[in-house]
Amino acid sequence: MSLCSKSRNGVWEVVLATWLVKGDTMLFTQEAKYQGASITHQSSGYHCQELRSLSMFQRRVIASANVVERVASNRQIRRKTRHPANLRALQRQPQEEVVVPPLKFEPTYVPEKVSFNGWSPAPEAPLPGLPFHVKRTAVGLQLPVYRDFRNGRTRVLTILRRYKGDEQELRDEMSKVCQGKEVIVRPGRLEVVGNHASDIRKWLVGLGF
Repeated sequence: MSLCSKSRNGVWEVVLATWLVKGDTMLFTQEAKYQGASITHQSSGYHCQELRSLSMFQRRVIASANVVERVASNRQIRRKTRHPANLRALQRQPQEEVVVPPLKFEPTYVPEKVSFNGWSPAPEAPLPGLPFHVKRTAVGLQLPVYRDFRNGRTRVLTILRRYKGDEQELRDEMSKVCQGKEVIVRPGRLEVVGNHASDIRKWLVGLGF
């Protein structure tokens, strides 16, 4: 409960203090501002009779000045922000167009054979002049592009592994393939939010990996 403190000249100053009521005595530690200076005052207690001497206007000022603002919990925030009505309202708002710069290394290789699941055999060698290299898996010769579903399959991450060379250059090019999204560098892998596995595989095949 927030109340007030009495200054030396007899003027009541509004402060923020937590009071503990024990019988007819209130124990507290208060921090107030007296004549522009911050004062921390500890006392063993104030008698309730002194507080009753305040007028109704003074009590209202003290109560309004010391109302603690209620903070919503994380669950309440998620319920409000992820409500379908709020999501539809956000979709109706004009979205800012993300300008994606062109790729520095254009994929030019076209595989001769592509299976129904998108797999294609690796060429003899990748395109020349690439500062990075992506190695296929030993079993199945698959490109090391994976999807990780989290939070009950509501969040998807696309992961790239088994690469070497210039990591920063590979990260920048991968971000351009994923519509300008941020690519996060983890130990031994690159992660990007969203399902971009198909686009990354086509891009890597076009580079000759």
